[in-house]
Amino acid sequence: MTANGLGQGYIVFDQDIFENYTWINVLDAVPSLVTIHDCFHRFLFINKAAKKAFPRAELGATCYEVVHETEEPPPFCPLVETFQDKRRHSRVFFHEKLQKQFMVTTSPIFDKCGEVVAAIHIAHDVTKVKEIEHRYFQQKTISDFIFEKSPLGILVTSKRVILHVNEAFEKITGYKKDELIGRSTRIFYKDQESFEEFGRRAQNILKVKKVFTWEEELIRKDGRKVPVRASCRMIGAPEYGDEDMLIWVVEDLSTQKEIEKARQKLKERGQQLQRLKALGILASGIAHDFNNILTPIMGYTELALYRAQDEQLKAHLEVIATAAKKAKDLIENLLKFSKGEKGSTVLFDISEKVLENIKLLKGTLPSSVIIRQKVSPIPKPVKGDPTQIDEIIMNLSINALHAMDEAGVLEIGCCMERLDESFLEAWPEFQPGEYAHLWVADTGCGMDEETLSKIFEPYFTTKDSGKGTGLGLAMVFNAVKTNGGFITVESKKGEGSTFHIYFRLHDENLEQCHVEATPGRFSNLSDAKILLVDDEESVLTLASEFLELSGAKVKGLNRADDALSLIKNEGYRPDVLVTDLTMPKMTGDELILQCRKIIKGLPAVIISGFGHEISRELDDVPIVKKPFRMEDLVRTIKMVLNKEDKA
Repeated sequence: MTANGLGQGYIVFDQDIFENYTWINVLDAVPSLVTIHDCFHRFLFINKAAKKAFPRAELGATCYEVVHETEEPPPFCPLVETFQDKRRHSRVFFHEKLQKQFMVTTSPIFDKCGEVVAAIHIAHDVTKVKEIEHRYFQQKTISDFIFEKSPLGILVTSKRVILHVNEAFEKITGYKKDELIGRSTRIFYKDQESFEEFGRRAQNILKVKKVFTWEEELIRKDGRKVPVRASCRMIGAPEYGDEDMLIWVVEDLSTQKEIEKARQKLKERGQQLQRLKALGILASGIAHDFNNILTPIMGYTELALYRAQDEQLKAHLEVIATAAKKAKDLIENLLKFSKGEKGSTVLFDISEKVLENIKLLKGTLPSSVIIRQKVSPIPKPVKGDPTQIDEIIMNLSINALHAMDEAGVLEIGCCMERLDESFLEAWPEFQPGEYAHLWVADTGCGMDEETLSKIFEPYFTTKDSGKGTGLGLAMVFNAVKTNGGFITVESKKGEGSTFHIYFRLHDENLEQCHVEATPGRFSNLSDAKILLVDDEESVLTLASEFLELSGAKVKGLNRADDALSLIKNEGYRPDVLVTDLTMPKMTGDELILQCRKIIKGLPAVIISGFGHEISRELDDVPIVKKPFRMEDLVRTIKMVLNKEDKA
């Protein structure tokens, strides 16, 4: 068989082919089912794989009688189309008898006069491929949920045409999804010149960077301008010709810009105290909104981790879970800041905390940043607020990222050091002894002496407008001081920067930092009857599902009066009552008090979204604050049941 001028990939019929044992041996070695048919669908050639799959196949028999057991070709047969239009055809079909899926391709065979005299039929078993695709789409459901519920706008484009957007992007632009998909991104620019100019700039940057971030004003549907910060990454594969496929993560800077304008105005007037108060109020509002966003993200990520089998998927979900936990801790700190409260002080392993933050940074920073870790185990604990250590590391890392223009080496390390009087001469309030030394170093632009003298001042920044608030290093300084440490900086212009932080170590053993729950009758929740009450349907559904997976028998209700009626009138006797605090008609603490009049000493747990104070009669009832990890809820229920069991 040889190619002729009839078109690339077509085959010219040569009678000698059937006497050419080289071709026969080649086709017999192919694992796919290969057959050659005349115009009446009769077999002219059958390779070994096809013969094995269909033992009844013989030369001269028709393929539809042997393969499909029909009296004529089935309507989906690609051979029919090939003989009609003299072209190649492909399709996937499921063979009922073999219980397999095949990718079938048929190509015409021409004689020397250009007439179709036969066709080659190749069937490739794709059953396993389709099974993998099915598993992929199951896992993709989780990714789609995270995509849709992200608080940041996400946009996928190809050749500047919109392929997909999430709900947050709809809110940013004012367009609905069906108004955007298939349209050019030109609709977000004031004129054609701006649209083309940005396209050229983005194309040039993507030639040298895998990721880039830019700030722009986009035009909303209602004509208003919205300032955004967008990070772009190429997700297409050049080998498949889709190198123009990009994913954009878009952050609405409207609130941030308003805050910056307000901050600048207050700074000019010298009203720093009022400025901080306004930021505290804003923090409280942002915290409330993020609590609502984080509850389903944390819960369903935890549930997905519980069920996930794929190790790579588990790793990705763990990064999301860690980030959500840090966001939850940050929200609590924002609320404490807005109310003037201090963070909790505990003994903790700082080297473990540093490793946890490095893991999160590896999953979030651009691949152009090399993270080098130098973490030595520290046998003694630090006393302070662990969430503020997270803030210190994150703020310093983000500051380093900006200093390196998103490309360079970021080194994070910690070790134990003994500091003597000469080292502590500049800090007379600190005594010689053993300290945890934490450092964050970068290969960025560095700082001169004048800049170094001002970096910890609130609102001082060397970044361009819109790229920083000037509060990051001030917050770092305050967090270090609050946790009983001190900080030093080494930097030279053009040679990078290193921040050194020291915390006093305590003599307690690290085992004291990891208190395990005391085992009891309910070391697991198997057979535990739980009455769960929450007026938020999503929380009720998620918590019920997770508690049932933990072995409990859950009765879920979204009304407090229904729960009271179940106990009072129907004689239901739960092992523990888990209730939301703020609900219509009856609060959670009122529900517990009413239920305890019927069931003396009924164990209870309260779920609180930072609501009002509970009754003093319920000092024995623990509170799980929203947003919460399902593990924390399960652990608290176990603790209550074990305590009751011992009593």
